[in-house]
Amino acid sequence: MLQKIFPTLLLVLALTLLLSCSMHGSPVNPRERLSESSKTIAFFPFTNLSEERSAGEKIVPLVKKALEEKGFQIIDDSSVEEFLRNRRIRYTDSLTVADAMDLLENLGAKYIMTGTIFSYSNKAIPRIGLSVRLIDSLSCSVKWCAAFSMTGEDEPGFLNLSKAKTQDELVRRAVKDLFSSLTVRKEDHFLIFERRGAGGRNRILAPNPHFFRKRGSGARKYNCLAILPFSNLSNERNAARIVYEYFFVNLHAYSRVKIVDPAEVRRILIKGKVRNAYQLDRDALDLIRSELGVQGIIMGTVYAFEEGINGSSGSEPEVELSARLIDAVTGEVIWTARHRREGSDSISAYEMGRVRDIGTLTSDTVTSMILTLIK
Repeated sequence: MLQKIFPTLLLVLALTLLLSCSMHGSPVNPRERLSESSKTIAFFPFTNLSEERSAGEKIVPLVKKALEEKGFQIIDDSSVEEFLRNRRIRYTDSLTVADAMDLLENLGAKYIMTGTIFSYSNKAIPRIGLSVRLIDSLSCSVKWCAAFSMTGEDEPGFLNLSKAKTQDELVRRAVKDLFSSLTVRKEDHFLIFERRGAGGRNRILAPNPHFFRKRGSGARKYNCLAILPFSNLSNERNAARIVYEYFFVNLHAYSRVKIVDPAEVRRILIKGKVRNAYQLDRDALDLIRSELGVQGIIMGTVYAFEEGINGSSGSEPEVELSARLIDAVTGEVIWTARHRREGSDSISAYEMGRVRDIGTLTSDTVTSMILTLIK
């Protein structure tokens, strides 16, 4: 009796499975789906720290155009906005692992673009500063990031012929320079991102930072690092966030270590009820290490962050900050550095080498400090 019923049951099961596949589609391996649309990207709203509310309206369209010229297909904004509302995501400058995976499953976005606008001014001397990150949604790792800052007075050239006279012209220059460091090569359905320097100019005449590094140590001995929010002792409200971005971008560019996304760091600090990121106890250190899988933790403080007034005499931009690397296992200080820079530090004949922009000065300062860690 069973021998007669068994073939019939197999036939019924086969028909049921076939009908289910035709109605709902065959299961798709996420990696297979990504290989077919490996350049789809979800564009997150940029965080605007500038005083100009319409800064995003001027900058974002040019950034999207630059991505499309690199071959990326941008998912429509309405789908991304609905996703952000449903997930109740408040901070759009970074993304947790869970949110990245959910974005992959719901929108099929292989990459995520986030950004922060530091400054945007359309006064007598135009000014712009911003940073961007390209995140792989499958691994939640940063594939490429860059930061750029500039004023209309920067790089004036011979007889001031290269000055940017309007804000629109400055924005176009900034976005073009920003994305000049993004090189993508497609090999066997995978995108290869090439890292380059992130804007630190390392002027010869500039002073060197004071630093200590434990013998035989450095960033090369650490595969994964977490950068905690910087403490801010300056008069500029957003100084710590701006310095953090430049530190993230330059460390990513000049080293080969993986840097945990800021959203994941923020999640763990909230979970551990860590109020002061600069003073970690053993429990907080163990939590960060176990949850994020890092070998080292970087923290820092901003002491001074002054923009100056149009780079005029007696009103130079000024930056002073410190940073240190803590071993996540022992809690030992592996490296520490402190640096102070002014716009006139590297000036030479005919005002050559003067830094008029606070963002450029910050990038130079941070780069000098990072080079003492990785070399």
